[in-house]
Amino acid sequence: MFEFVNGSKMFAQSGMTGATGNLYVGLHEFAEMAFLMHFMRPDDLFVDVGANVGSYTVLASAAIGAHVIAFEPGDEAFVWLIRNLNLNEVSDRVDARREAVGARMGVVSFTSGLDTVNHIDTDGTVSVSITTLDISCNRVPALIKIDVEGSEADVLRGASNILANPEAQAVLVELNDEAATRLLEDFGFACCDYHPFERSLTPRSDCLSGNGIFIKNIEQVSLQLRSAPAFSVQGRTI
Repeated sequence: MFEFVNGSKMFAQSGMTGATGNLYVGLHEFAEMAFLMHFMRPDDLFVDVGANVGSYTVLASAAIGAHVIAFEPGDEAFVWLIRNLNLNEVSDRVDARREAVGARMGVVSFTSGLDTVNHIDTDGTVSVSITTLDISCNRVPALIKIDVEGSEADVLRGASNILANPEAQAVLVELNDEAATRLLEDFGFACCDYHPFERSLTPRSDCLSGNGIFIKNIEQVSLQLRSAPAFSVQGRTI
């Protein structure tokens, strides 16, 4: 167990790529996690698609006080996700679902034993339920994070009603599929880089690798980022 951000805590063991990254460097995806911390407000809804052991979910629920719907179909990762929620006593704010997310409901095959890169695969060893964000969310999330190892576009296709809503302002997505970028652009989102120490967003032209921070109204979101309280990670205030 280690101290995380703003008094939150996490478990880690050898081989947990994301969780051990937080232990070593504070925030294993620095710009993206700092964006969440500066953008989210208590009682906002955060949707974590591909939550793994819960790094982003813990930040949103325990460090910020937001409500979360966390989707994690991997059996081992889901066990650790629940442990991290219990550790932070945030189960009342987090709806943790052992489901995959895609373009339609049903059942899919899923891999196991691959840590953070488990994914939907026809040769997968386990069967899991799959749902859509439009069906699963009873209100528009302030922020959606998607990390599903290649199925990001399908997740977005199943969230068309949410993305079309003017209240949908920000999506964090792993850039495994160019189709995901095109879909978000069609809904009016622009890919940006976030600079946490300056709390500024700049347009990003190369959206083909890494993680993308997609913003619908850059001016409005920028104001929100600048007005957020600072947070503390490993003795530094950001």
